[in-house]
Amino acid sequence: MRPTRLFGVVTMILVYSCLLGPVASLAQADPIELYLASAEQKATAVVNSAGAQGRGIAMEAAQAALNAIGAFRAAYADSLRQTGETLTGQQADLFRKIHIAMEQLDAYQTNATTNLRGIAGMVAAAIRDLPLSKDIPRVTDIFPLYLVEGQEGRRELVLHGIGLANGSPLLRGSMGTLRPSTATDTELRFALPPLAAASNHHPALVPMTLQLFERKTHLLFFSSFVSHTSPVTLAVYAREIGPVAITPRRRVASIESRPQRTQEYRCDSPRGEGSATVPVNVVPTPGWNIDISSIRYDRNYSNHGSFTMGTTSATGFTASLSCSGWGRVVALGIVVDQGSIGVEKGGFTFTETRSIETLQNGASETRSLRWGDSLAISDLPNDTETIVVELKPFTGDSLAMEGEGSNRFLRVTFNRVTRVATLAAKTIEGALRQ
Repeated sequence: MRPTRLFGVVTMILVYSCLLGPVASLAQADPIELYLASAEQKATAVVNSAGAQGRGIAMEAAQAALNAIGAFRAAYADSLRQTGETLTGQQADLFRKIHIAMEQLDAYQTNATTNLRGIAGMVAAAIRDLPLSKDIPRVTDIFPLYLVEGQEGRRELVLHGIGLANGSPLLRGSMGTLRPSTATDTELRFALPPLAAASNHHPALVPMTLQLFERKTHLLFFSSFVSHTSPVTLAVYAREIGPVAITPRRRVASIESRPQRTQEYRCDSPRGEGSATVPVNVVPTPGWNIDISSIRYDRNYSNHGSFTMGTTSATGFTASLSCSGWGRVVALGIVVDQGSIGVEKGGFTFTETRSIETLQNGASETRSLRWGDSLAISDLPNDTETIVVELKPFTGDSLAMEGEGSNRFLRVTFNRVTRVATLAAKTIEGALRQ
């Protein structure tokens, strides 16, 4: 097959791959360049999503995968049309490490709690171990991948690796074309212009293209350079992590109440003559009192019966149900009709109460929390028992804690004696690397 025709076939494969979406893991029989194109697409997506959510370790792992992809392309350009199963030695080891990194990034996209620690170091070590001269450039690590807008001091993007100073390395992006202020075979430093977060205080993702050069020596005296490019993305965060609300909680006395109902009482008299009485004695649940104004007799049935209230107090009440028989008929000493029984039936309802103390929220105070800042809240009410701190960071989450504690953005302490709360924001490095 002619080279031009082969190039067309490969191009078509790549187009279909993009249309179908990123491939999680290609078979060993697929062309290496097809796998690397898919892996680069997926790693770039992880860099972007992790940057937006402030997940620094995920950004570093995905950028390390991009570094490895770039190193493989530069070091083994002649092998890109082979399949993974044909590779041997350090070449096979680097390809395997790229596979491992991508499998972990796949898992991270499915579940953001996936632990990506160690991925960047593993990939960097595999790149360093390539048995190649410094004529072939390769990047082992890039930092910082995330920074805060407006930070004082000179901001530099630092690259470590091998063969970095060949030719005229460049960094291109929306800020223009940058040339390194320091260039050695093992390190490049690019002075960054001022960078701003997005207008809505969300992180701004700054995509760039790194251009390095491979030295080709001819006849021991003449050298030419072959360009190799790879993507680099920075995440620029606003100075403020987000607004934080501090709400004092005070212990306030209050009355708790609940309705109660007694059993049903019934009085039955003898038939025809005589009467009966059923005593009632009600006490509250231990720890509770009876609201005497709430006591009510709920009559269910009465026929020649009555109800009499007795004593009432917070500790209990008494009453009695009375009933009398009626209708007995006696003629000439003979009982003609035994008569009927008297009935009184009903129960009591009342309200139980008790004194309790509850924590109630006071007026909230909202502050702006910046990276690395420490805020002392000393104007809390004198009867503040505890506090609730709610941070709404750029991620869109709402992170709340009561009393003392910490999350990935800040630590909260509260002195119950002095009524002073201290909010210590973490640095961007400390927060994003959790």
